[in-house]
Amino acid sequence: AGVVGAGEMLALPTYFVHAFSSQEGAVIYLFGPRIEHNFEAIYTETAEAAKAAASPLNAVDLPFIGQPTSDVREKYWGRIETIRSDDVAAKRIFIQKGGAGSLEFHVEKRETYYIHSGLVRVGLRIGRAENRSIVMGPGESYDVRPGVMHLRIGLEDTVIIEVSTRDQDSDSYLVEDGQTYRHVDIDSQSTTN
Repeated sequence: AGVVGAGEMLALPTYFVHAFSSQEGAVIYLFGPRIEHNFEAIYTETAEAAKAAASPLNAVDLPFIGQPTSDVREKYWGRIETIRSDDVAAKRIFIQKGGAGSLEFHVEKRETYYIHSGLVRVGLRIGRAENRSIVMGPGESYDVRPGVMHLRIGLEDTVIIEVSTRDQDSDSYLVEDGQTYRHVDIDSQSTTN
């Protein structure tokens, strides 16, 4: 048993049985590779049973076992925090209201956005250079396949959890600079940011 603080990560071995407890409440993200088979059952405890199981731990000083995330980069539109970078990559992306990233694509990387909080417009360039957008809010997710040109525009301060295949700078191709580019949907005369 040990303590993992806010903004820290803990790498666990595959199929390692684990549990989490918090006196104040916590948001925990679990990342791992897709598996070919499903588990037969996932057991969860009632709140009362979890408190009873964790109460003996509250009486002892536990070691800090969390590790800082591997990389934090401030951007003109917000911040990217790399939580994990391996065969499975995970990032916490903060986009400030009005911030817009660059239009880019990847040849190999496949990424999924999960919107933790806020409201974001995901701009896409598809077909014959047709711009389209989707607006996403908390709890929604979107898969970006290789080759799809995409960007993120903050309609509110937004936190996105991005999970992807291996992340390499050499597989990011900039199409339009987000500091000067305005993503205009094909069926709209107005800009989307």
